[in-house]
Amino acid sequence: MSSFVKKQFKYGGKTICLETGKIAKNTKGSVVITIDKTIVLCTVVVNKVLKNKQCLPLSVFYQEKYYAAGKIPGGFFKREGRATEKEILTSRLIDRPIRPNINNFYNNEIQIICTVLSAKKNTDITAMIGTYAALGITDIPLKQSMGVARVGFNKEVGFWLDITKEKCSELDIVVAGTKKSVLMVETEAKQKTEAIIIGAISFAHRELQVVIKNIKEFSKDYKTKNINNKLKSNKLKVHISSFKDYLFKKFNHSINDTFYIVDKIKRKEALIIITNQVFETFINHFLTLFYIYENLNLIIKKIFINFLFSIKKRIDGRDFKTIRSLSIELCCLPCTHGSALFCRGDTQAIVALTLGSLRDAQFIEGLEEDRYDNIMFHYNFTPYSVCEIGFIGMPKRREIGHGNLAKRAILGVVSKDEFPYSIRIVSEITESNGSSSMASVCGASLALMHAGVPLRTTVAGVSMGLITKKEHFFVLTDIVDEEDKFGDMDLKIAATFKGITALQMDIKQQGSKTDQKEILQRTLNQALEAIKQISAKMNVVISQSRKSISINAPSYVVLKIETEKLRDVIGKGGTTIKKICEFTNSAIEIQDDGNIHIYAKTKLNLQKAIEAIKLITEETKLNKLYRGKVIRIMEFGAFINLLPGIDGLVHVSQISSCHVTNIREFISEGDIVTVKVLEKDHKGKLKLSIKEIDPIEKSIFEAKIQSFI
Repeated sequence: MSSFVKKQFKYGGKTICLETGKIAKNTKGSVVITIDKTIVLCTVVVNKVLKNKQCLPLSVFYQEKYYAAGKIPGGFFKREGRATEKEILTSRLIDRPIRPNINNFYNNEIQIICTVLSAKKNTDITAMIGTYAALGITDIPLKQSMGVARVGFNKEVGFWLDITKEKCSELDIVVAGTKKSVLMVETEAKQKTEAIIIGAISFAHRELQVVIKNIKEFSKDYKTKNINNKLKSNKLKVHISSFKDYLFKKFNHSINDTFYIVDKIKRKEALIIITNQVFETFINHFLTLFYIYENLNLIIKKIFINFLFSIKKRIDGRDFKTIRSLSIELCCLPCTHGSALFCRGDTQAIVALTLGSLRDAQFIEGLEEDRYDNIMFHYNFTPYSVCEIGFIGMPKRREIGHGNLAKRAILGVVSKDEFPYSIRIVSEITESNGSSSMASVCGASLALMHAGVPLRTTVAGVSMGLITKKEHFFVLTDIVDEEDKFGDMDLKIAATFKGITALQMDIKQQGSKTDQKEILQRTLNQALEAIKQISAKMNVVISQSRKSISINAPSYVVLKIETEKLRDVIGKGGTTIKKICEFTNSAIEIQDDGNIHIYAKTKLNLQKAIEAIKLITEETKLNKLYRGKVIRIMEFGAFINLLPGIDGLVHVSQISSCHVTNIREFISEGDIVTVKVLEKDHKGKLKLSIKEIDPIEKSIFEAKIQSFI
């Protein structure tokens, strides 16, 4: 039984409380973290049975319980279901800095579960700090203790710690790191300069040292009090030098030769042949597949780095700053509201854009206040894009993460308030050789402009890499798969000509702060130069949004009526508005302030909806022309249906200027006729006329109607 340990400290103006030894005591490490009224339980469990896996078997699950905010879940079952997008993104945020900070040869399966038990504010940073504390009291071999900080910024205040995301900020940046190194950066910005971004990272890294210091003290206190129960340190005694040396000598030349193959698929096939040869050679030597694969990967990485440093070029022949060739095509999908095909080398994204009414906005139900999001970005990574066979189904965490990153990149140039549509962007990755998320950003910018969505400026993105060898390093622009896999950094950055809109960075090697700052400065400078080149080529194709939206997109208008007449438009039980929507094939959103948003697929339907609402809300419609359907003929006249629920009477005397004895000789039931409103009595009944219409007036009206069709 573990002893109870508690520690409190101040951080970002908040009191943070860490507790262990009270809840979830069967785990390898559990911490309850409290910030104000927010409480998160973070647990770590280790499976001592070794797994033959090709990467660290670490799984992270962040889960929000609705009771934490005093809510009952929606839906039929009234219980939490599959993970929400926020839960998946937070799980990735927790996972990414932990993975490179665990001993490379540690192969025990690890599962981390963070459960939000009580929530008043944003909980992602709370869960991250709690997880780092829980890891600190286990025997998992971490390279160094970790901390995290969220930083906000505006010109008046400068930088500040914003743990629970309470203040309005022009910058949202999350930085995780150790005492000497930054491990991860996640950024959303409103076109900020690289100087501000670097300043925010430096500020965050300096501030997160408070978390590291207190987690170390918390872990030390725990291990001191639990000396009898303390788990033996799982320091791995792996004697691998002779095996690695043998691998290097036997396969050095054959592996090195594969990097001269420019074509990605052929190069991949050549490496697979060598991998199979290694397995066949050593599988009967009582070595696990994981052990062989892990050491082979280290050898391939070493040979790859030596290859780049020896020829001073990339495997596709480029120098370190050159971007791959670009190919851009607009309107590649003619039935969509906006589309673009963006190709950069062997990476290809088809981006399709759909515009809908505000009713199509995504309802976000979570622990914080429920809301509607009218901008959606969905990223789909197909297995055939990398010539592989894979499972097709629900999007994986990586796809959701890449889609969110691309969405954050374009939010800085799209105004939700200025454009009253719901926007869904879908990026289909049809070829991939690195930087597919940033290709999605470029394709989205093009598709938005093509659809007529008002963008402030073009936004483009590029992925950057880092190759190090002792004290020397190369910063790589527009990386491909091998450079990502064997490199020491993956930095994705999206920006406009004015500044950065989104940044995501994962660092796989840990150096001094000075080295990292120099590397980051050079990387950002190099990346922004590349983005300027990419943006310039995008602007050749389309440099600003079209002045009108796509003809395939729904037409839109806003009517303003007196609020006391809203009930007349809605009707009893909503019958009137439902009839108008069905008759005009339109979507109508009614707001309490009297604004009525009307969306219709054609201009004719839009005009019909406008006329329907005006006919209900305006006092008189004298001398106005309408098109209506003859629904019933009586001896004294004909009833005409103008709009849903709105009929009028054409008296027999108003049919024709000549004497009318039989109305059916002039009109029949089902005919579409043009009529003029003569009078609207106190009961709202309309008196119509056919004979009072001037022929010229009629021809102009019907020509206008025809133009809408």
